[in-house]
Amino acid sequence: MLVVIWIEVSSMGFMERMVRQCRKPTGLFGRFVGMGMNAGHGKLRRWGLSHISINLDAFVLDVGCGGGKAVYELARISSSGKVCGIDYSEEMVQLAQKINKTFLAEKRSRTLD
Repeated sequence: MLVVIWIEVSSMGFMERMVRQCRKPTGLFGRFVGMGMNAGHGKLRRWGLSHISINLDAFVLDVGCGGGKAVYELARISSSGKVCGIDYSEEMVQLAQKINKTFLAEKRSRTLD
């Protein structure tokens, strides 16, 4: 048996909340939005990265890194370099750190809030 409980915490509609979360994800709903962005933007992210040249020893700054998937892919490409991602959403920085924990341990990736 599946029981779903929906509690409306504000007068804001679902779409308005979703748009606000895309701007600066916060809380549990923001984490889901960030994971969705990581998954949903994959094709566009790979297309964009396929059109630029990145040296193996490049230092790359990803401003507005969101959930960190681009940081992950950039760190794989610049295997001898470093990648730094910054975001003003604490939830996205935490998600980016989780996604990039291997590169963070190798000190090849860094996330800043």
